[in-house]
Amino acid sequence: MTIIKDSYQHEVKLLTNILVKKDNKYLVLKRSKISTHAPNMIHAFGGHIDHGENPLQAAKREIKEEIGIEIKNITLKAIVTEIKNAEIAQPDWIIFHFIADYESGHITSTHEGKLYKFDKKTLLQQKMLPSFHYVIKHIFKNTNNIMFTTYYYDQGKFIDNKKEVLFSE
Repeated sequence: MTIIKDSYQHEVKLLTNILVKKDNKYLVLKRSKISTHAPNMIHAFGGHIDHGENPLQAAKREIKEEIGIEIKNITLKAIVTEIKNAEIAQPDWIIFHFIADYESGHITSTHEGKLYKFDKKTLLQQKMLPSFHYVIKHIFKNTNNIMFTTYYYDQGKFIDNKKEVLFSE
């Protein structure tokens, strides 16, 4: 029998992000200034994958919950692993990034921030997390390849020179 002496257990949270295209523009969220994650930054919609859900189910649920719409043509574009500082007991993240087209429903506001619609060029100019910016640039290349990437953070700061990026063939 193995006895675990280290009290730290590696924890991973599964999340999903969805960039929604409507009328040649992209629906995004500018997080509120009091947000615990990426305050005042542009981000896709999404959240935690609930117990018993797969990433696609979670993506559909999150969009419905957050802005009240249905989506179609949902495509997985990136799987991102975010590694936090190992000295602090906090979960790492695995994030499934999707792009989808608006299908139906009335777009509602969300308590998480303000909704915006941007074209590609304007969206890329917005303030966002570096990791999300890399994903957006990949999505806009419009390839069938899935981006597999690992981003590292230390004390909450993105370490750009340590990122690892691979693509499916």
